[in-house]
Amino acid sequence: MQVKATSVPRILVVSTDRLLAEDIYRVLTKESFDVFLADAVDEAVVLAKHVRPHLVIVDAASAPEEGYALCRHLRASVAHRNVLVLALVGSHEIAERVAALEAGSDDYVVKPFHPEELLYRVKSLLVRGKAMPVSPVGGYERQGRIVACFGCKGGVGTTTVAVNCAIALRRLTSGLVVLVDADFHFGDVGIHLDLNAPPDVTYLLDHLDHLSPLVVQQAVQQHTSGLHVLLSPSSPEEARAITADQVAAILGVLSTMYDYVLVDCHTGYDDPTLAALAEADEILLVLTPEISPIHNASSFLHSANRMGVLPSAVHLVLNRANSNANIGRKEVERFVKARVEFWLVSSGRQIVQSITRGVPMVMGKPSHPFSEQIVNMARALIASGVTPRLQVS
Repeated sequence: MQVKATSVPRILVVSTDRLLAEDIYRVLTKESFDVFLADAVDEAVVLAKHVRPHLVIVDAASAPEEGYALCRHLRASVAHRNVLVLALVGSHEIAERVAALEAGSDDYVVKPFHPEELLYRVKSLLVRGKAMPVSPVGGYERQGRIVACFGCKGGVGTTTVAVNCAIALRRLTSGLVVLVDADFHFGDVGIHLDLNAPPDVTYLLDHLDHLSPLVVQQAVQQHTSGLHVLLSPSSPEEARAITADQVAAILGVLSTMYDYVLVDCHTGYDDPTLAALAEADEILLVLTPEISPIHNASSFLHSANRMGVLPSAVHLVLNRANSNANIGRKEVERFVKARVEFWLVSSGRQIVQSITRGVPMVMGKPSHPFSEQIVNMARALIASGVTPRLQVS
């Protein structure tokens, strides 16, 4: 999902009482707030990841156990640590009010309530929490798109795709694009771009509670193409210390600063990688015309929902598409039961030379068929941003 750039706070209302939720929706939208509705904790957690609300209204009166569990989840998550929480409780009893506060809510309203009281509490919380979104870049909050590149096997060219696609997006849009090397143990984005660490992602880990554009700018490196790059750690010890919550928090902050956040993922299902995939608006699933990567692609698509990934967000990228005469695009589609949206020709020696020189193909050989296909893929990603992945009525 891509959230529109806006100066209006986003409010997520979570209630099993649909009539109540719709009443709150009408009250808040009249004040021009952006309001999203969820009627279950699981749905609320997914929406919170993609909507990134400034305030969550939790109906703990209708479902206390689930409501307070959601409050605790928001407080435990680094990505949502600063979100404001307003609990709806069922009585004036001190025990119930204390329970709401202990669960992590910032304030509460007792049901039934007058719409003006709710509106006053919402506005008061937003002012106290300074939740009116003020942009760190350009004077407004930019909600960029997170695009994860995930390989179905090591050696299928995932980093090559990620690097060249990131530069193509930068050139086509002239926007702010950052490439994150999230293969924390064995990342080689720096080799592809002839960049050396430090700085790298570890610089941000000690600043997660107060990440700012200034802090991020001190951690990223700028490539000659204008692309910003957040490199992987230089030591295995630092790589092992990175958690899923930290990955989610970093990507969340980057999406407020950049138009596009490209993530070159580790080939495997460790927790940081799963966090990156769950945060992504789009996933480029890279495979080659070989049995093992094709089988792994099928398994990924089958397990997408369990990994917190919407199948509609996954785009198959067949790299080295002309390298196997026995397995073509149609054979791949027949096996994985999904459409191959993008295919890239094999470039062999030229790709190796581009990596050795640290000059990506779209820069060094822009007229090569591989480069032209990468640019076409980037154009398709730009066009697909018009329609959001999630729609809330």
